[in-house]
Amino acid sequence: MNETSQAQSQAAGQPPRVLVVEDDPDTLVFMGKALSRLPADAMPVATCEAARYAADHAGPFDVVIADVRLPDGDGVDLLAGLKRRHGCCTIVLSGTDEPPGGTPDSIDVWMTKPVDVEALFAAVRRLCRDAPAARRPAQGG
Repeated sequence: MNETSQAQSQAAGQPPRVLVVEDDPDTLVFMGKALSRLPADAMPVATCEAARYAADHAGPFDVVIADVRLPDGDGVDLLAGLKRRHGCCTIVLSGTDEPPGGTPDSIDVWMTKPVDVEALFAAVRRLCRDAPAARRPAQGG
């Protein structure tokens, strides 16, 4: 699916595609169930490597949500790379408040755990509404 067809499917009422990167199995299941209520087409993965593979082979995703600490890397670095390469919106889930210098430029929303599900839904909706496909890089390159 290219950016034009992605924008068309969103305009046609298709749910947003969300990649969730979380290494805690219970949290990953919870996030999947919660996002299905949005509704969203959510894909769960547990590592940075799996997230990169999913973005390259199962994308595009409208939003990527990632834990800060993952077993094979830093969630903020992962999100920055995925945003740069694929143009997705990004949400960090963290056990701590946002950094003293503010949220990094590559992060659209910083959420502190435990996550308020309604606030997460609102963030996903807002990001999908405010991020037109024209602003995103072309897929496949």
